[in-house]
Amino acid sequence: MMEYKRLWLFFFPFVLYSVGARSVWALSDYQEWKISLADRSSYFVWDSDQGQDFRESKLHYVEQMAQELSEFSYEDIFFKNLSWNGLFHPPLPLGALPKSVAIDRRYLGASDNLDNFGPSLQNKVDALTESELVSGIEIELVQDGQSFQKMRTLILNAERFLFVNMLAAGCKKDSDGHLFELLREKAKSGTQVWFVVDGLFSLLSASCFKELEQSGVAVFYLRNSWFSLRPLMHSSFLVNDKKELLIGSQNIYWGFLDSNGINNMDRDVSLYLKGAVATDAIHESLHLWGERPESSMSRSLVSKYLHWIQGEKMKEIGSRLRGNSNYQQWFSDSKFQDSCRFVAQRPKGEKRDLELTLIEHVRATQKQLSISSVKFVLSDDPKSVVGKFLKLFSDRNLEVEFFGNGVRGGNGELTMELNDWVQDLTRRQETLSWWENIKLKLLSRWSEESYKKQWSKNKASYRQILDHWDVKIWLHYNFTHHKTWEFDHSAYIFTSALFSDRTFNDFYFAGVICYRRGIMDRVRAFDLANSIPLTRSTFRK
Repeated sequence: MMEYKRLWLFFFPFVLYSVGARSVWALSDYQEWKISLADRSSYFVWDSDQGQDFRESKLHYVEQMAQELSEFSYEDIFFKNLSWNGLFHPPLPLGALPKSVAIDRRYLGASDNLDNFGPSLQNKVDALTESELVSGIEIELVQDGQSFQKMRTLILNAERFLFVNMLAAGCKKDSDGHLFELLREKAKSGTQVWFVVDGLFSLLSASCFKELEQSGVAVFYLRNSWFSLRPLMHSSFLVNDKKELLIGSQNIYWGFLDSNGINNMDRDVSLYLKGAVATDAIHESLHLWGERPESSMSRSLVSKYLHWIQGEKMKEIGSRLRGNSNYQQWFSDSKFQDSCRFVAQRPKGEKRDLELTLIEHVRATQKQLSISSVKFVLSDDPKSVVGKFLKLFSDRNLEVEFFGNGVRGGNGELTMELNDWVQDLTRRQETLSWWENIKLKLLSRWSEESYKKQWSKNKASYRQILDHWDVKIWLHYNFTHHKTWEFDHSAYIFTSALFSDRTFNDFYFAGVICYRRGIMDRVRAFDLANSIPLTRSTFRK
């Protein structure tokens, strides 16, 4: 982290020096691509004298370049020739750029639209789904490797039980290995530990889960069938009997736990919540264990905890933390900003709470909508889930921004494993055998091909988006893994759902929607600072 801070301190004076100046874009400027850091800084003008923030400056920069360098394609300039994975400045660590500088308050001006998400909308969502709004929630945003300490705390605090629901997990590094050890110790101490994992992806860490089972952890491998190569479980949350919940799309895996957001690991966010919303997350976890024929959890134990949940919900109603009769009061004071709703989705239409909640919030959005996802898979079918969303975006004439992966996003954790393998061999290069040298070359080539293949897929999606909608797409320097929706900067959902029909139709996943003003500002500031924008006028064919 300190290395990046030093780099930013070196770079920052050059940016300030160029404030108010106008760059002269000569074709000769781009004859030599390996230019110095000082030279690079003069290409990006942060015109704060004109009231521009970092976001506006980047948009202005690429628009101007597209006009003045018409002989060069946008993709050639940023994706093939410059360093920093397409950025035109060094990546900025979390906290290096104040959010007030990265995002002007005018961009967040729609945050006064909380009225649109009030009691009327909440009652409608109640009627459409099996979920409900609850209040009195402690809310804390967790970014990147900050999740390690939260997962650790949540595991250690569990006394009676702990539920872990994830697509995948690992135990080979110090970080994820430590959490697996805590899970084993917790189970041995008498705490009921249940781990739901996707059956297909669990094969990548089979020995880790075998050790968990040997320690007394109950592991439920949720799979389509033994012959299917498609995952089924896509939730990412931990919840314990102390009503602590960590939810988003982070897994117990070193790529998340060791990430700082710009070190070529998972750029991700989660919410740590404490309170009544965790009761609903426990209820959903019990459903997976108790109502599935594959479950190894005893029916009597399920009944015991279901009875406990009913008791907790009655207490929450008595404390005015639950119940739609409280919505108007919560909305009239600051308690609404401590209110959240847990929503889950199950495959084949069994439960569509998250999808329906998203649709109603898009309908309530008046001006701005932003969505982040690993990928965006569009649909031409207006009756499909994604088709419905796209029609709503157009019908409501919303200002839409997508946050996704750039040229070096790769194929997520699979690419990270490849890179880790390559780095290990590279460190030992002087002592490698002839076979290991061949393996290093093959793996390096495979890694590069992974980047190219994934970028080709993402690029096709971005072209399709820009061909149909005049939106802004922000491509991150790092691999972006978080899945978030932001409605008028007033309502926010943190989930593990990709923007694709297959996700909404075929996976188990969950999310939490909250109404705390400003909770996403720092996330967006960090993402904007480390992304480049694609717009219809700059991303030429």
